[in-house]
Amino acid sequence: MFTIFDGRPVQPSVISYEQIALDVSFTLEWPYVQMLSSQSISRIMDVTPSGAGLFIQLPPASQASVGEYAIFRNVSATNFEVRNNGGAVVTTVTPGVAKFLFLTENTTDAGIWASITYGAGSSTADAASLAGFGLI
Repeated sequence: MFTIFDGRPVQPSVISYEQIALDVSFTLEWPYVQMLSSQSISRIMDVTPSGAGLFIQLPPASQASVGEYAIFRNVSATNFEVRNNGGAVVTTVTPGVAKFLFLTENTTDAGIWASITYGAGSSTADAASLAGFGLI
């Protein structure tokens, strides 16, 4: 937190986008709680893990409101994990996939995080399968 002209505190906002070179596993932090490192959670994160077995640990859920969210997109050829603040795996993000994570329970530091997968495949439209009754 920092102050402006009249001395009132200003809350830092969540960063919208960040590119992360994941060379070593680390824990994210909420920017409005403390800014002790450059590891603040962003709304959208493009992650490039350098090798297998790497993970990103979410910040303490007890320091946030339910509904907080982030999107993790894997832009490399190696999987990485997203873990809760207790160390349990919330999701594994495979290459080319994006995961939308949102906080649904915040009574503990680990919390409960829900995950929705984006970009996990492809689809094509087939005219024959789209045709319905009444079409000639």
